[in-house]
Amino acid sequence: MPPSEILVNSMHKRTIIILLHVFLIFGLSGCSQNSEATPESMTVTLDLQTPTSGWSLEIQHAWLDPDGQIICLSQLTPPAGMAAQVISQVHATAILETAEKPIRHYILGKTWNWNSDPDVSFIETIEQIQKELDNAQSIVIAK
Repeated sequence: MPPSEILVNSMHKRTIIILLHVFLIFGLSGCSQNSEATPESMTVTLDLQTPTSGWSLEIQHAWLDPDGQIICLSQLTPPAGMAAQVISQVHATAILETAEKPIRHYILGKTWNWNSDPDVSFIETIEQIQKELDNAQSIVIAK
């Protein structure tokens, strides 16, 4: 290959590399400027005492009622098989795609006779709160 072609090929490769860098830099910065903002979110944490170890707690659903309060429905699940007979703590966390608001917690699945947390309401079925949910909007839970 004559020296003039080597020089042209070398310049051509450099030009391509520089153009790729320019497109990469400006392309990425353009993407970040045009991207939509993510919705506001809040973390919901719930801690309860249980009569034995092995219980689990999961925040399953969330709604926003017309008064601007969040309704959270959680499920308690008893241990499978034998469990230590000692008062234990269960914990659940969920990220809700909504701004910070007051929360009312409803818990399904409690089987003991003492109230382990006065700030939550223990219910036997979701039908007990159905009237509250009829006009509420579902909130996305990002677990």
